Amino acid sequence: MKRRAVLAASIAALVAAVLIAVSGGFAASVGGVRVSARSWSLPAAAAATLLLAWSASAWRSGGVRDDLAWFGGWLETNGQRVAFAIALCSCLAALWFATYSANGADASGYLSQAEMWSRLETRRFDELLGLPDWRLPPSATTPLGWRPAVERGWQVPTYAPGLPLLMAIPHAIAGTVGAAWMVAIAAGVAVLAASAIAARLGGGVAALLTALLLATSPTFLIHAFQPMSDVPVTAAWALCWWFVIDGSPLSAGMAAAVAVAVRPNLAPLAAIPLAVVMRAYPAGKRTTAGAWFSLPVACAGALVAFVQWRWYGSPLTSGYGSAGDLFRVANIPSNAQLYAQWIWQAEPAFVCTLAAALVVSRVARRDALPARQGAPHTAGSTRPAPSPVAGLLVFAAAVIVAYLVYAVFEVWTYVRFLLPALAVVSALAAAAIAAALRRLPQTIRAAGIVALALTISATALHTARELGVFQIAAVTARAREAGALLQQKIAARAVMLTSEQSGSMRYLTGRSVLRWDALDRTALRTSLALLDAQGYEVWWVLDQFEEPLVRTRFAGVPEAALDWKPEVEAGPLMRTRGWRVPKRRSPD
Repeated sequence: MKRRAVLAASIAALVAAVLIAVSGGFAASVGGVRVSARSWSLPAAAAATLLLAWSASAWRSGGVRDDLAWFGGWLETNGQRVAFAIALCSCLAALWFATYSANGADASGYLSQAEMWSRLETRRFDELLGLPDWRLPPSATTPLGWRPAVERGWQVPTYAPGLPLLMAIPHAIAGTVGAAWMVAIAAGVAVLAASAIAARLGGGVAALLTALLLATSPTFLIHAFQPMSDVPVTAAWALCWWFVIDGSPLSAGMAAAVAVAVRPNLAPLAAIPLAVVMRAYPAGKRTTAGAWFSLPVACAGALVAFVQWRWYGSPLTSGYGSAGDLFRVANIPSNAQLYAQWIWQAEPAFVCTLAAALVVSRVARRDALPARQGAPHTAGSTRPAPSPVAGLLVFAAAVIVAYLVYAVFEVWTYVRFLLPALAVVSALAAAAIAAALRRLPQTIRAAGIVALALTISATALHTARELGVFQIAAVTARAREAGALLQQKIAARAVMLTSEQSGSMRYLTGRSVLRWDALDRTALRTSLALLDAQGYEVWWVLDQFEEPLVRTRFAGVPEAALDWKPEVEAGPLMRTRGWRVPKRRSPD
């Protein structure tokens, strides 16, 4: 019906206007043609015109009530399709705004490990430790994201092998771009799986709201744009719960296995979906279902244990150290305060949605599980699957507790640790709200859904813009650009004095690094003289904030004065600079 098509088009234009207004829009060149959507005024004008046209037509024919009821029903029936479209947009946005940069420890650590696996290698040789009279410890020549191996002369990754293994083949094909594709796909999968959980719990509107909550989350977005493990592990856990609810224990176990390989410290949490799986089956089938779930998880655990044993000397020691070093009850007060502050700062849309869900939870509880939810495919069993709500709540709480006792950090982006919990709680909250919306009169239900969806997305995207989420590619571009420039200038036998970008520079240039933060003045002078004697070219490669630290730390050392012109300058927002060290060194 043309009139209803006009109504739908007006709402689509309204959504576009709001999203452009709060996010700032986008601009890019595609095939030499500039594509831009910066102004919200044009879609806003289109929305107003179309809405007026629909109102006039519907009022004359007396169809306002019917059209609104139709649109509310359409959203419920097609909510999962809309959620799929949002998941696809999430994937495309991750590619559009991706950093494609090995900036800092995390990104360079995952990318360099992926490169290592793509070469069928398991460690990297440290050539500086083999130099005559070299006395510095292995940690001084090991970049961020890596650590000295048990066997002297080798370096191994700090990070768990799961994500780099997933990246290995794409990285072999397309380098950093291929690795970014894996994270972008994970972003789409996470949104799709979380919305599918919500659809099982609360129908199409719940799926739509969940997709919006996750896809527009500032924490989710900023880590979907970077080659890091937080979004992939969220996708794996969301997939696991989706398959648990659908009654597919093997698929759920495979997803949980990926989650364990990507983020091993959450491995004990696999017991929670396992318990839900086994409870869903009659007594004679529980052992089999539990075995199907547990087998891939056990294989992933064995892989992680073997890698940790080979790399760190013990299957129970991670690249960050032992459990006793990382998990302490004394960390709870500081982490509780920081996470509460960060969640309110970074996720106001999620916090307000959760608060609303808690208010209406009594209403939502009555029909949180629609009859169409499928039971596990077990012969001779007509008993429906039990509600997974308790399992989801326990899982979310367990994720939070795991990071309350974890090491204390000082930056809001570490809310990323809680993304698996945020995904499942978003599904639960959306299901509760969707149940409450179904109790509204049909004439205002559609307006309520649209208003809520716009409020969620507008609040989240505005927050993301305020936090600089969409500037992360420009901020981190310095590493990629500096690496490319250095690769053109640096000698084959060269060493880079660096710290913050030690992992990225080693990954991008293939040259050895010397960590200035591991040296004092005497060690610096001695090392420079030895490298000069061995025919090495030496470069300082520093981020902006490191330059005054170097000058202060090595005051009186001419080679650390940085009072000559840098040969490399990179980065549109933050800068990374490189200086070739003159050959004027002495060991005194």
